[in-house]
Amino acid sequence: MNLRQYLRVSNLKHSRFKHVLHCNPGRVIIETQTDIRYLQLKMIDEYNRQVTAFFDIDSWLHSMDSHLPGIPWQQVPLGYLASWLNTLQLSFLVEGILWTVEHVSMLQQPIPSTLVSLIADPCTILCADWPGESNDSYGNRIPLFWLPLTLNYVLGTSKIPLSVLTKLISGDLLLIKKQQCSLDIGGKKLFTFNYQGNEGIIVTQSNIVNVQPSRGEEEHLLDWTNLPVDLEFVLDSHVITLGDLNNITAGSMLPVSTDAEQKIKIYLNRKFFATGELVALESGGLAVEINQINMSPENKTSHPDVK
Repeated sequence: MNLRQYLRVSNLKHSRFKHVLHCNPGRVIIETQTDIRYLQLKMIDEYNRQVTAFFDIDSWLHSMDSHLPGIPWQQVPLGYLASWLNTLQLSFLVEGILWTVEHVSMLQQPIPSTLVSLIADPCTILCADWPGESNDSYGNRIPLFWLPLTLNYVLGTSKIPLSVLTKLISGDLLLIKKQQCSLDIGGKKLFTFNYQGNEGIIVTQSNIVNVQPSRGEEEHLLDWTNLPVDLEFVLDSHVITLGDLNNITAGSMLPVSTDAEQKIKIYLNRKFFATGELVALESGGLAVEINQINMSPENKTSHPDVK
């Protein structure tokens, strides 16, 4: 069965136009005309945003009420007009923002058959793309800095063979073999921290280099019971916004739930596996004593990146 025959076909060019139109309902999509003399503009605004646009030179001349004694503008070659305009300090006011013209030229290639028309002063300009609304306006976009993210307080990780995993019961100890206290979002380590008990945690380092271990092609697994599984031990989790995350620096103090060390969550290959209590070993290491294993088959959710 061909699934495509049941689906709406999306045109990428029109999708881009819809994005441009979305920023301002006053914009319209038009078909360019072969009998109109277009010139190409390269413009820049006060935010150093650059854009390429087109305009009808005869419409601009009419708007500026310019006249050439004895010769109609339509008889003046476009190359001459482009050179002349480059001697002027042209600008266009588009939706309240002043765009300064850096260069005017003849078309480098045929003008697209469909473009978006923007109302501007002194005349309408055409474009295939446009930077959009000002930086301080969200419009109907997703407010990125309000996006909720789950920040996990990770104590460390371990690897154990699958054969050992199948024999675990409540009361067993799982050694945290690689101790590295880090703040993670979606498996990416962002900061390290020091745990201060119920007082919270202190962020100690940012911009951690995330290195994923590689496996050599020559490795062969001869026994499925020796398949390694990854365990991650999470002290606590808190929902924060991207704006909150942007404010976390070395020395920041973050809250920790009461008695968090007694409610450690263990994730198996990023799926919730068990809960337990963090304990100190006589050898100086850390481990988690399992108090409950998640045996519910329907509960297979990993710790989420976004809630």
